[in-house]
Amino acid sequence: MKLQRLLGITMLLLSRKRVGAQELAERFEVSLRTIYRYIEAINAAGIPIASYAGVDGGYEIMDEFRIERQIVTLDDLSSIVTALKGMQSPLQDGQMDHLLAKISALIAKNEQQRMEEAGEQLIIGLSPWTRVEADKDKLAELRLAARNRNVVWLTYSTPEGDTAERAVEPIGLAWKGNAWYLYAYCRLRKDCRRFKLSRIRKLHVDMEVFPRRKERLEDLDARWGMPDGGGKTRSHT
Repeated sequence: MKLQRLLGITMLLLSRKRVGAQELAERFEVSLRTIYRYIEAINAAGIPIASYAGVDGGYEIMDEFRIERQIVTLDDLSSIVTALKGMQSPLQDGQMDHLLAKISALIAKNEQQRMEEAGEQLIIGLSPWTRVEADKDKLAELRLAARNRNVVWLTYSTPEGDTAERAVEPIGLAWKGNAWYLYAYCRLRKDCRRFKLSRIRKLHVDMEVFPRRKERLEDLDARWGMPDGGGKTRSHT
């Protein structure tokens, strides 16, 4: 999701004069430290962003910079649209729809006709082959629970075939190895775990709001991607 956030931040800065770091952090649901890294990455990509301190401070794209449509080819835009469509279906995100509409608006009518005539050469499908609708519902519920920091009760089928009840604090969702996973803090194990969505038999979103923990989705994903599984934090329940 990092690419989506970088694109979203860039589009937001292009549409507004100045945006504060705290507003960016809240809007894109990341830490201030992550926003600082994203701004550095956008600068490194050649989009000059100026930083201003004070009450009215924040970030803004320098006045002399303009995105020229000519620097983005039809193939570039087609690739972006394909990637966004792949994420759009399983996530059922209104913001994703809005972003896709913005990107599509950059494609001229004659180019749209060329794309339609050529047809799709690539499809990115993030929905599993089976249980599509059920997984969509789970994704929507768990994503909202992670955003609102609501405790979730799971009826979970373990790899051994047993069924367990778990109370978890959802951190986020990840598409890994052709499957969706919930990254969460498990209150039973008192540690972070990841739960495969296809093994979640039932879930109930509680009204209890848990305090934000130091673990972040990006950090857990990077740690579990290490050859040794990242040491203390296990990559399975």
